[in-house]
Amino acid sequence: MKIFNFIGYPGLALLAAVSLPPAGYAAHDAGTESALYIGAEARTMALGRAGVTEYESAFTAEWNPAGLGYIPRFAVGLQMVSLFGEAWHKSLGVVYPTLDWGSFSLTIMRLELDEIERRTGNNLPDGTFEMIEQHLAIAYGYRFLGPLSLGASVKVHDLHLDNRVSTAPGMDAGIFIKLPRPFPKTWAADLFRDINLGLSFRNLVGPIIRLSRESEQLHPNWRFGCSTNLDLSYDFLDHLLVRFEVEKPERADLRWHGGLEGKFYNLFSIRGGWDHEYLSAGAGLRYADIALDYAVSFPALGLRHMITLTIDLGADVASLKEQRAAEEDRKRLAIVENLKANITSEHRQKAVAAMASQDYSPAAKLWEKILDWEPDNAEARAQLTKCRDIFNQMENQKSLESARKYFKAKRYIDVMVECRTVMERDPNNSEAQRLIKQAELKAGDLSPQASILNEQMIKRMQNEFRLGLKSYTGRNWKNAIAHWEKVIENTPLQKQVYAYLRNARARLSESEKQADKSSRQMQIDKKRRELHKKAVDLSKQGKLKDAAHSWEKLMKENPEDQEVQRSYEKTRQDIIDSQKKGIRW
Repeated sequence: MKIFNFIGYPGLALLAAVSLPPAGYAAHDAGTESALYIGAEARTMALGRAGVTEYESAFTAEWNPAGLGYIPRFAVGLQMVSLFGEAWHKSLGVVYPTLDWGSFSLTIMRLELDEIERRTGNNLPDGTFEMIEQHLAIAYGYRFLGPLSLGASVKVHDLHLDNRVSTAPGMDAGIFIKLPRPFPKTWAADLFRDINLGLSFRNLVGPIIRLSRESEQLHPNWRFGCSTNLDLSYDFLDHLLVRFEVEKPERADLRWHGGLEGKFYNLFSIRGGWDHEYLSAGAGLRYADIALDYAVSFPALGLRHMITLTIDLGADVASLKEQRAAEEDRKRLAIVENLKANITSEHRQKAVAAMASQDYSPAAKLWEKILDWEPDNAEARAQLTKCRDIFNQMENQKSLESARKYFKAKRYIDVMVECRTVMERDPNNSEAQRLIKQAELKAGDLSPQASILNEQMIKRMQNEFRLGLKSYTGRNWKNAIAHWEKVIENTPLQKQVYAYLRNARARLSESEKQADKSSRQMQIDKKRRELHKKAVDLSKQGKLKDAAHSWEKLMKENPEDQEVQRSYEKTRQDIIDSQKKGIRW
């Protein structure tokens, strides 16, 4: 690197270039790069240093911090790179994925050279010195919007060179996209397990190395790559990984990287790659949670060996999320069951009390609400049937009492209307059958004034009159009026028909008002019923927040409904209590 010229010892720059191939190469081709950036993790080195789509390594953040968003497990990695002689490049990587807050990473790299011979301006020995270069990075990655993950790394670069020290901050950033099963419903769906895309920016903020009076900045570069796992359907071949990547340093032409990895019996791997101008290869062995990887590269200045040991700790994040979701579902279900038990118990108590007070209509509504919560509740279904039967019996008694009063008042067609109402509820009611027959006999004939008409006309008017009676007793007031108006038109002296007409018109007017009122009430009742059903269904599904909104709407529709008010309050309280325990809705 140019920085070695700053210390004023002739030949030191040459020493660094020979000793550290990446640094010398960088100075020659791409501006200033650190000797620490040889590469992280043997697997990726064996794949031609194509690592921008890496997301399973303890050193993921060194290639692309956005890959941390897909880190599957907590892992620790140790790495050693043989450079030359007794010089080793050592690294430590730790990744820690959280369930909800993304993944964090810590990486430490260190390069230490001892007893380097110092030379004077006349190229004479002048003792020795040491060089220590180290790097510490803290990275973070988080998945956004499905397959997209973003990440950033803040790092500190530290250089100690012959009692001179330079410490400088820097920053990397990246984007990662993982597309699982990218070709659904096509022939390629079984071949491509996934396709990964990555874009990283190293030294987006480049550390500035300052020694003596001069300084130099580590120059940025960007990498774009893609990779895919191919499933070739061989029993011995778990997958075939293909990676391709292009790198653009700020002061150099494009560099190409790529590699292949075959994983066999889910145990060992063989790898090969192309790293810009030279080959790389390697192998890996994984047993349980421990992986040992080896890589060798063939740069112009000699072989470079890398060994990485990775230990995965704890369960897979996806499994932990599933376990947490299952546990939360269990807790939510317990809360919902408790809420259901409280509400149905309260409804049952009120329904029993209403039945004891012979208030069967409100009791029936309460049993219906219990059935909304528990459709298979046999007691509620039986009691609902009982309430409806008793309520119908009571209504029938009221109608029969009215029919008897109308009969005494000689309002025979009203008797027929009340009896028809009873028979609609209870077709076998003998009292209603008896009264309706008596009323039909009394009201079924025209008065003697019809004798002035001819026989054919009398029969026709008699038929019109009886059709009017039938329509009236069937509560079809308009038809009854139409038939009776024909009778009056031909036999204007029929006083009883005038009385029937007045009754029919009054009934029609009343029914139209009642129908309009009933229609509005039916719409209101339907809306309330739908809201109640929706609130119950949402509660049973564990969506208490949505259920609370439905209860709230129902309260606005019917502010006087105390049961809804209590259901809403219980739901809200359960949400608050569960959130204090860390349960999300």
